[in-house]
Amino acid sequence: DLPCMAYNRGLVVVVAAAVYPWPVVMFALTLSEVFSFTESALRWTPLCNMLLGILPAMLVFGLWIPCATAQLEWVVDLVHLAFCVVSPMYGLPGVLVATWVLLAPENPNALLEEPTMLGWFGC
Repeated sequence: DLPCMAYNRGLVVVVAAAVYPWPVVMFALTLSEVFSFTESALRWTPLCNMLLGILPAMLVFGLWIPCATAQLEWVVDLVHLAFCVVSPMYGLPGVLVATWVLLAPENPNALLEEPTMLGWFGC
């Protein structure tokens, strides 16, 4: 029994990593219909992936410490759920943030003591 599978965190991340390429490919195909040249779509796809996937995850993570110390965890939950519904690119980054932050121990500052996410998963 591996500690990284506690609360099925590791399994959720593996499933999210397996499913994550589908919305990215569908978004890239949709974006390619907007542009007349494929090269233009290739330039915009990474930028859209960053803006719709990575930056919202960083926002949820950045809100966690101030909201947890002020007993406002519901704000982080609400922002996370909103991004899950609105952004198809938030899948894998959102799962990583949710398993690392939203399932955090009672001490939110413990997240800052752990240098990597793998240590938090127990691997």
